[in-house]
Amino acid sequence: MTVLESAVIAAWILIALQTLAIGGLIRQVRLVAGALPSQLSARRLQANPAALRHWTDPQRSTVLVFVSESCQACAALMPILAATVEDESLTESLRVVVLAAGSDLPDHPPALDVRPDSTEYFDAFDVRLTPFAVVLDPTGDIADHGAVGAPKEMHRLIASARSVAALMPQRLTEQPQA
Repeated sequence: MTVLESAVIAAWILIALQTLAIGGLIRQVRLVAGALPSQLSARRLQANPAALRHWTDPQRSTVLVFVSESCQACAALMPILAATVEDESLTESLRVVVLAAGSDLPDHPPALDVRPDSTEYFDAFDVRLTPFAVVLDPTGDIADHGAVGAPKEMHRLIASARSVAALMPQRLTEQPQA
């Protein structure tokens, strides 16, 4: 076998391996995209206010953060959530509740409201991917939601929750009187 023939065979093997790798990546993207709760799921929850009422606070927005014990991105999120809870200017306008799929959670400060073994809420909110967050306004409506695997996404949802809370007094006074 000549060097040229060996190079051609090696090139074809490399192309086959790349094809398999790309196919695997496409499959993973489809799985993750399918794991994100859809707008339909959010509408279903909004149609059932009793499921949301448990988490609402009439004075501020609530950020529900879904985590699992084996999730490294979830563990990396804990310091951001702790800083949010410890910042009094933020806690006036929002409340953070961490809902965990298991009981063996990453280290977190005592000030952080962590609810272990909350898998029923994962089902209720149709969460299949962690970390994931849902922002509830003070009336219990879902104001925002999304995957928060990167710190900037968590910061975006916290900013969204703050702006929702800031708008709520205006929304409540604009409600027509019966």
